[in-house]
Amino acid sequence: MFQQFWQKDDFKFGALIGAVVPMITYLILESIDRTVMQLWKIPFFLLDDTQFALAVAGNLFFFRQFMVRKMKDRTGKGILMMTFVYAFIYILLFFLLDIKYIFKP
Repeated sequence: MFQQFWQKDDFKFGALIGAVVPMITYLILESIDRTVMQLWKIPFFLLDDTQFALAVAGNLFFFRQFMVRKMKDRTGKGILMMTFVYAFIYILLFFLLDIKYIFKP
């Protein structure tokens, strides 16, 4: 059943993957950053814009898997659309609004 779940070729399924993967990746990077800050007393090991960009880059792995290896074009297009949405949010937050931190003081 789990194998069948990943075999879907649906735009909404791709958009869901494209939306969730960067969030999970960002939370992992944020927890690593906070752990490093507490252990080694280094302020802001990874800046928020770097974490955000790395989180969005996590979509590349899934995009490649669905577009090239599994030939699931609609799922890949959903992932790509969410990657563009995140890229627009990145430009809006860090360049146009000039926000330095998302969660950090």
